[in-house]
Amino acid sequence: MTYAAAVAKALQSYTPLEVELHFEGLAIYKHDAAGQPVGKPSILDKTITMRRKVAQVTIVNSPVFWGALQATVPGVNLHDRLLDIIVIEDNRLEKLLHKILNFFRRRTAQKAEQEDWYTQFPELLAAERTNIPGIHHVQARDITIYSCGKRAEVTLDGEIRGQTPIHARVADEALNIIVP
Repeated sequence: MTYAAAVAKALQSYTPLEVELHFEGLAIYKHDAAGQPVGKPSILDKTITMRRKVAQVTIVNSPVFWGALQATVPGVNLHDRLLDIIVIEDNRLEKLLHKILNFFRRRTAQKAEQEDWYTQFPELLAAERTNIPGIHHVQARDITIYSCGKRAEVTLDGEIRGQTPIHARVADEALNIIVP
């Protein structure tokens, strides 16, 4: 229930944040006629930078997160050597909640439609894995997040663990863990 309490608290004090995101190793997909990704992605060898006002940026490497709430992101694969990055653009609170629910109800990754985001950041259209305007799901090997103006808190598994700027990347190899 700590995740549900954290979401409720965040909604009470919701303030959008302007961020600059630097994507390294962005995954670009080809899609079939139904809009489903096919084959392995190609990886861009240049940095893609974008600046946007957001409600949240989430980086995952597992399809299930938010603890007991069991939120799932379609298309996430623990073994694909890519981070899944979800960017939720700023919007009115009621629209945000509706879009977030639609995002988590999806069962497959889907090709996006052209919208303002892609006019500013055309490379991201081929990388996009959702067709919900204002919520973006892309994959990359590395991401660096800067908050514009003031530093922002960063959480790791629901706990505050640092401040922006923050850099995340896929580890070079698996971590061996011994448990009882």
